Amino acid sequence: MSIKHRKRSEKWDTPHNCRGASQTVDMVDAIVGRCGRRRDAVIPILQAIQKQFRYLPEPALERVCATTEIKMHDLHSVATFFPQFRRRPAGQHSVCVCDGTACHLKGAPAVFDAITGELGIGAGEDTDKDGLFTVQKVRCLGCCTLAPAVQIDSVTYGHVSRGSVPEMLEAFLKGAEAGAGAGAAAAANDSAPAEIRIGLGSCCVAGGSERIRGALEETIARYNIDVRVKHVSCVGMCHQTPMMEIVAPGMPAKIFAKVRAEDVPDIVLDTFTPGTTGGRVRAAAARWLEHLYTDDVMRVPGAGDVCGGCHRAD
Repeated sequence: MSIKHRKRSEKWDTPHNCRGASQTVDMVDAIVGRCGRRRDAVIPILQAIQKQFRYLPEPALERVCATTEIKMHDLHSVATFFPQFRRRPAGQHSVCVCDGTACHLKGAPAVFDAITGELGIGAGEDTDKDGLFTVQKVRCLGCCTLAPAVQIDSVTYGHVSRGSVPEMLEAFLKGAEAGAGAGAAAAANDSAPAEIRIGLGSCCVAGGSERIRGALEETIARYNIDVRVKHVSCVGMCHQTPMMEIVAPGMPAKIFAKVRAEDVPDIVLDTFTPGTTGGRVRAAAARWLEHLYTDDVMRVPGAGDVCGGCHRAD
């Protein structure tokens, strides 16, 4: 289905529209209780209101004036001075198109125009009519090697082109609908004696590390492997993303570069033994089928050294 024909609802369900007046009053009162009633609390109150509603609804501002020392002209002067504050409802998802130097030179303006065109956003507007996406330009996303880059909520896409915009938006919506995945519990296993570190810096995410994380957590859950997943920030090797590192007692650390989702089970099972009989049976069956349907046993990713101690996964 084209993004142009995907409708979230007949009515724009902004956070404020979804709530009754009494709920809005209760939420604003709670914010005022935390931030204070004096005039020096203007900015914290506005920030809290915008975080709650994704913009500054007028009824919420009126409630602030009714319960504090703050006047409406104080709120309006601050809200119009700082660009972080929105006076119009924001969409459910935020699309940030990087317009830093590298991205701009690589075609970010054309990507921005393609996104707004695909969403039917007119001149002077930043949100589609269904309230699904709010689109804005930002100065830098910190992944210049993947220019032009686009970030939708917490998901970063690299090397975006005009032609890839519809696919990017559809892929994001499908991922958002699918949720975090069944293996999320594996990341919370803090008592595990070993850990798998996965890079989730902006370059890693744009290079596909979110898919690697999903495959990793699914593999750990499927084979009942006692290992902790640890998310790490940039390691300074953006050209080798996505990256994984395995650290286990009694063995040297292994770093895998350019990992693909289909490589993950082999990487994990080459290092760890499934923790239950069922997990071991499933792993053995998977390896047997691999022998049956391929001429040779697939080479376990990690056979070729690159960038020092890294292992290439392709």
